Amino acid sequence: MPDVVQGFAVADRIFTFDRDDSASLGWGYLPLFAFAALADLQVGSETPALWDWSFIGSLHSDWHRGLRAMVAENPGQRYFVHCYVQNTPVKLVRAIADSGILSRRLPPLSLQIMGCDRYWDVVGQSWAVVDIDHPSKTGMTMRTIKALLDGKKLITINAAVRDSNLYHPSRIETVNRKALRISQDFLTTAYLPIPNDIRRSYHINGWLKKLLS
Repeated sequence: MPDVVQGFAVADRIFTFDRDDSASLGWGYLPLFAFAALADLQVGSETPALWDWSFIGSLHSDWHRGLRAMVAENPGQRYFVHCYVQNTPVKLVRAIADSGILSRRLPPLSLQIMGCDRYWDVVGQSWAVVDIDHPSKTGMTMRTIKALLDGKKLITINAAVRDSNLYHPSRIETVNRKALRISQDFLTTAYLPIPNDIRRSYHINGWLKKLLS
């Protein structure tokens, strides 16, 4: 968004959630936030999960290709995928650019946004949440933070999360964009809860306090 820089001159401070941009441009670093709606539902509880991993999101960049590869490289794992696309013309353009989108390996692209109740239902019954971020992004996505605050394990291709205080090998597994194999040990290892002080710092209330201080 090149035009956004026009407003910087009237700002007291500038923040970014991308650590690389913060270092190269001299902006303040402030990770994104989430609110915890599943705070009491922790991975490793006695509630059986229907899915080993789930992905719910709108389709962009190479997400669908990555999800297809993840399914192919992890046979036997139970998964739930919901890819939203804005309208039929966009769906057709996507299919022309990537014929694999029409593959029956994943559910077809949906023109319907998933409702909150259904979203909580799926995430609550998943051992892990998958995050395939944009190739040019290094900052942690809201999906990353939200999954972890919800007590869910995270499978991500963003290796930068290893530098975060949210990281622990029982909570986060990083995979390569070209090798999307998910360790079964990771899915079955007990989830180490995030300390409350760290949880609070990533909650939207903590984020606002840092931004407005």
